[in-house]
Amino acid sequence: MDTFAALQETALRLPLFPDGVAMADVLHLPPPWGKTLRRILRMRQIRLSELALLLQLSPAEAAEIGRLLVEKGALQVTATAVEPEYKVRFAPKSKTRLADQVWEVLEDL
Repeated sequence: MDTFAALQETALRLPLFPDGVAMADVLHLPPPWGKTLRRILRMRQIRLSELALLLQLSPAEAAEIGRLLVEKGALQVTATAVEPEYKVRFAPKSKTRLADQVWEVLEDL
């Protein structure tokens, strides 16, 4: 199986991230996606040509992989005059708080 087909297959099997990914998700993604997203995080964003180099794909194949990762909710894409740019799409931080009863129970331990 060629590289593109293998990457496409693993990208299709990724779970959906409707609200974006949490850092814990990035750390637990199967190869090569965890490493790829961490690399994009370090770079803040990545142009399509850079994504193609990173994944060792043609620009057209990298665009297809980028589209799949955007569909899954792991990346977001920005159209620029030169070429698309991708960055990791993070889920909003949870604003839930533990109930006061939980803290009371913990104090009793």
